[in-house]
Amino acid sequence: MVVPDREDSESESSSQKKILYNSVADDNQEKSTKSLIGNLFDSGSDWINENKLLFRYATFSSIAVLGVYGLLNTPFFFRFKDAEKIPAYYFKRRKKLHCRIVHVVRDDVAKNLECQPIRLLLRHLTPLERCLSRPLFDSFTGLKYANESSIRSRNDLLCAEIAGVVSPPPYSVEIGMEEDGAWLKRLAEDRSRVTLQLLSLRSPSPNNRFPSNLEEKNTIVKEKTSIIGHITYRPGTAMFQKDLASSLVLYGRADLENGLYTELDGYDIEYASTSTKDIDKDVEFVSILEENQAKAIHEKWGMWSDKNIRQNFKYKSLVEEVETDKTKTWVRKLWEKVMN
Repeated sequence: MVVPDREDSESESSSQKKILYNSVADDNQEKSTKSLIGNLFDSGSDWINENKLLFRYATFSSIAVLGVYGLLNTPFFFRFKDAEKIPAYYFKRRKKLHCRIVHVVRDDVAKNLECQPIRLLLRHLTPLERCLSRPLFDSFTGLKYANESSIRSRNDLLCAEIAGVVSPPPYSVEIGMEEDGAWLKRLAEDRSRVTLQLLSLRSPSPNNRFPSNLEEKNTIVKEKTSIIGHITYRPGTAMFQKDLASSLVLYGRADLENGLYTELDGYDIEYASTSTKDIDKDVEFVSILEENQAKAIHEKWGMWSDKNIRQNFKYKSLVEEVETDKTKTWVRKLWEKVMN
């Protein structure tokens, strides 16, 4: 008969005690965790019961905030705030945006050019903003007491260039006559409603050099990325809209560009339509601008009232051609048209 070793029996009993102790400890820990969670729920429900009114207002406020946030993201409040965020197909299809003129940019895009693109800061209107009057629009958008620097610093306005025209060279006018840029400035002060038809996007080329400071770089890119497009407006109480470029040229408030836009070093023209139909429309549009310019030269409106402009070597031949053409008889004009 084999007698078990005493040391083996003692070790076996100690291991059993250890296992029993661990199981009891686990049970106690589980009970303490459950009791802790239960106590938290009890204290939370007690706090809610004690502050029912506060909890009710907090719940309703959260629902209201989420509802307003969801409403602001519906199409009724949608608008473009950055020209770079407009999809390419908007330009390809020459879609139109309803806007208001906020500011006329008077500084030059490229200081080495004599005549600069005429650039406007526009606010793309949401469907709701189209129904607002001028005072309500200024109050709603925070433009009521905004000055030039605060408007220029806003990042929710679209920069647009008027296609086909450039700013006129400096000219002098007689006392009482309209000064250079006064008419456009008045349109901006009145927050005139306009329709912007997208033609193309002028953006800085990748090779263009910018300051190393990241914040300054982003500011320059946003300011100089602009939309080139046709802009129409409704003058006074007129029923139909008129083309803004045609009005500027007709009254000598702008000069003609050689095409739809000015070529600037360091900038690329993107998303321009290559459709034959669109190109034919552009050619017709440029011819209308040329006819309006001839009328302005003959009537001596705006920049064409200045003798220095009319005798300038850049415009002298054009002025002589218009004056000569006005003295021709209709028979001679018809003959030249047939021969050409």
